[in-house]
Amino acid sequence: MLLRPGNATWFELLTGRADLASALRCLAATGQMELESRVDSLAARQLPALRAAIDEFRRLAHRYSAFWPVAAGAAIARRREPERIANDALAQLRAWASSADSLIVDLQRLAHEQTEIELLQPLLACAGAGLPNLGLFERAGPLLAGHIYLLAPETGALGIPPGVLAERIDCGEQTYLLAVGQCAQMASFDDELNAVKAQRLMLFESLPADRVAATELLRVRVEQIASQAAELRSRLSEVDRVHGIAAALTDLAFIQWFVKQVPELAGTPHFVWITGWSSDPTGLRFETTLRREQVHYLLHFPQAPQDTVAPILLRNPRWARPFEVFGRLLGVPAADEADPSVILALLTPLMFGFMFGDVGQGAVLMVAGFALRRRYPATAILIPGGIAAMGFGVLFGSVFAREDIIPALWLRPMQQPLTLLGVSVACGSAIILLGLVLDAVQHYWVGQVRPWWSTRAGLVLCYLGLIGSAVKLRVKQLRA
Repeated sequence: MLLRPGNATWFELLTGRADLASALRCLAATGQMELESRVDSLAARQLPALRAAIDEFRRLAHRYSAFWPVAAGAAIARRREPERIANDALAQLRAWASSADSLIVDLQRLAHEQTEIELLQPLLACAGAGLPNLGLFERAGPLLAGHIYLLAPETGALGIPPGVLAERIDCGEQTYLLAVGQCAQMASFDDELNAVKAQRLMLFESLPADRVAATELLRVRVEQIASQAAELRSRLSEVDRVHGIAAALTDLAFIQWFVKQVPELAGTPHFVWITGWSSDPTGLRFETTLRREQVHYLLHFPQAPQDTVAPILLRNPRWARPFEVFGRLLGVPAADEADPSVILALLTPLMFGFMFGDVGQGAVLMVAGFALRRRYPATAILIPGGIAAMGFGVLFGSVFAREDIIPALWLRPMQQPLTLLGVSVACGSAIILLGLVLDAVQHYWVGQVRPWWSTRAGLVLCYLGLIGSAVKLRVKQLRA
């Protein structure tokens, strides 16, 4: 029955340890299972080795993840235990790291140099700066030191040590400070500027004195850096391919999911039990997927353990599923409560169309629903709402709030407001009565029919009496 939610079905699957990874991947691919471990067996097997592997993977990711390709590649090979999958993938990552370390160091060095050039270029481009020969800053010494700083925004006055020559240069939104002094004094000055978050820039010894020539030299160097970085990335991609890094990342992503979803398993040295809940009571999709992957298994659906609570399933047709969002606002209905999604899928568009009947605006809503439903599934409710609005727009003769384009097949709301109000009250009464009927159905499901007749039935009769008296009064008025 569509109005009554169902319970998920408990399943138990026995498979070989070598098939465990493939079996779990197949079950997850169906999208119809929720794992729940049962460890009431003395053979319950913890997974500390996999957790240790995940910890090592995270340490490697902290260092190298920015240089890894997207996790992809062939599916996880069958006939491998999860420990073997994790160990093989980590071995690939270690070998990759050994081959890629020098390339990564060179890429980081080039990236740092390019960043320094990009920070220095605005200073060279500042037309009225009157810059000295910046190349001399690098060659100052051994008694003197020359530094260039990029100051943080809104940096105030600085305490410049005696004997240090400093010049502050504003270049648009950026402010630079050029300083020359004795090495000991400049070291103290560095500490002060670090406290105000100033950034000391890298100096280029071969930088020409002429600002135009210096700018051109840095531009050429940026092009060289881009070319060298592209070559290094190409070599790094070849290292990725040789070590199968993309497939290793796929395997380790699966192991992370595995450890999160399956903290422990009941098993023996050769077999493992997988237990949980399924929304496929026949197991047809499970068996089809497992057979396609050639996984050896035994699957059955026994009674659920007494200390477990089955998840609730809302079994609605596809056209009614977008309207489940309204029922879920008060929580997922229990097994003995009515799921109003189908009723809402019928009533909500009609009520919306009745309130906002307009052909043009309804068409806009319908198109918006079709355009957005894939990215935002909840917007699918705009489609039936827009269609209903178009239908009532034809009945009301309204197109973008204009009533002089098409004739009204029923009435003009502004010309016959009392008729419209009467229909609204009648529809509202019918909806309230439908809610009372659902309440009676819920009492029937839980075997509380007699208490309902002794309590709630009076409310239904009273409500029917009120509706009947209003109808009788209206009939008398019409006859008079």
